Amino acid sequence: MLSVRRKIALQVVVSNLSTVVNFALAVILARLLSPDDIGVFSMSAVLIAIAHTFRDFGVTTYLKREKDLTDQTIRTARGLLYLTSWSMALAMFFSAGFWAGFFNEPRVEDVVHVLALGFIFIPFGAIAQAVMTRELNVVQSAKVAAVSTTVYFFASVCLALLGFKHMTMAWANLINILIVGLAYNFFLGRRLPWMPSMKGWRSMVSFGTANVLTSLCKVLNTSIPDLLLGRLSVASDVGLFSRATSTVNMVGKVIEPSISYFTLPYMARIHHTTGNVSGDYLRASSIINSVLLPVLVWVALMAHDIVSFLFGEQWLAAVPAIPWLCAATGIATLFSLSAQTVTSVGRPFAALPPLVLLIAGKLLAVYLLYDGSLKSFAIALLIGEMVSAPAYIYLNRKLLRVHLQPWAIDVCKTLLAATVAGVALAVLLAQALDSVPILVRLLITFPFMMVLSVLCFEVVRLPIANEIRNATKSILMKSTNE
Repeated sequence: MLSVRRKIALQVVVSNLSTVVNFALAVILARLLSPDDIGVFSMSAVLIAIAHTFRDFGVTTYLKREKDLTDQTIRTARGLLYLTSWSMALAMFFSAGFWAGFFNEPRVEDVVHVLALGFIFIPFGAIAQAVMTRELNVVQSAKVAAVSTTVYFFASVCLALLGFKHMTMAWANLINILIVGLAYNFFLGRRLPWMPSMKGWRSMVSFGTANVLTSLCKVLNTSIPDLLLGRLSVASDVGLFSRATSTVNMVGKVIEPSISYFTLPYMARIHHTTGNVSGDYLRASSIINSVLLPVLVWVALMAHDIVSFLFGEQWLAAVPAIPWLCAATGIATLFSLSAQTVTSVGRPFAALPPLVLLIAGKLLAVYLLYDGSLKSFAIALLIGEMVSAPAYIYLNRKLLRVHLQPWAIDVCKTLLAATVAGVALAVLLAQALDSVPILVRLLITFPFMMVLSVLCFEVVRLPIANEIRNATKSILMKSTNE
């Protein structure tokens, strides 16, 4: 039986491999598709993302956190998923023309039609996925991830080469849903009840209502760039901002799947066992901040080189937005565990007020600051994150019993370490690497930033320093034994 630490390590490895492949895919598609093509897909995909919150209706989250999982619970979950998923498939398919008119972009209609078809098939794999995640079955999840990553990669590249343009990722997504649904049921290793039921649906719907509202706010928050830029600007701006966002989130994509995979079921177990998740929250949050914040500083300083080398000259207009997006993402990182942890202790409604404040802050800031440039739009998103921070601090204190002082001290230590490393990197760039080729600069600066950050973590005694020492000792012991 794998320990939780080893499961997390395995999940991170799997996520890293998937991220490398998906990153390679993003680079390839940036060369095969234009900002306009990707912008059209992004505008369409954001509508489907919103619809997904209603499609799931919190059913899979309910299964992940439920203390006892019976066959009847699974049948009821399946019945609700069929009802909600197929209803949303019909709603999105027949409203595609409206969305095309909203964005003033006729190509959106065809993309939405294809993406809506996926809703018909998602329920067949969703239950198996929820059960696998609930059981923290990382090995089997890794096999499904390998299938998913491979299928989506080859489908996307082949379709792009065949000239599908803005439809490339829509068809690749549908193909992936079909194959991955089969994979989840195959690798789960046992048969789940297939006959749907509506018995006991009220408790599931009651939990789902809170989850839907929270999930909807999360999706609206992440969808603001696509929705507003799609409405206020043109498809190419949506594509450029999407590339700026994906550049900032490169490393976040490495650990985000692991965070999503473990946080809710693990914290739910801690809550059911001890009734207090504050200690685990503080430690996990500290490690996540220590991993991501130095990388965000590096991305902000190296934005031009990263975009130029990976995506090409046609994407350089995205660069001015990146430092501001790094700052916004840094603030969001500080509270990345809050919503799922609150849900794990049975209070999903409590995650709503900070999200509503976050969305309102961003919308108001966009209205006041957006002047047609991507930089002003990114600054507006940063202000929205700043406005919501006090609400998240209050939420953590009130419901998770996370005291402000130890949390603030840990955050300050992490920011200090990242800042010292960032200043040193800026000096290195100005004094020694100004005329060095882009690839060489990237290869030098990233390890420089990471090594210096780790040294700073040791000095300020952050929890991640202990994890690094333990991992190093384990590797050395294994090498010695071999």
